[in-house]
Amino acid sequence: MNHPFVDENKRVAYLAMEAFSILNGLEVSASVDDAEQMFLNLAIGQIERETLANWLRERVVKFQGL
Repeated sequence: MNHPFVDENKRVAYLAMEAFSILNGLEVSASVDDAEQMFLNLAIGQIERETLANWLRERVVKFQGL
């Protein structure tokens, strides 16, 4: 809940997660709207860690490359 940036924490969190996934041969397959809603809910404390983990399990796929 300690936010180092004024208004970019959700974007940085998502990009860090996506970069980590790609470095490990995976990627998150989710629509922009779906990901945005999940991270907004995460930022305001509406969801718990297990909910995010389940969301990721359903959307993480093998990285297809560029």
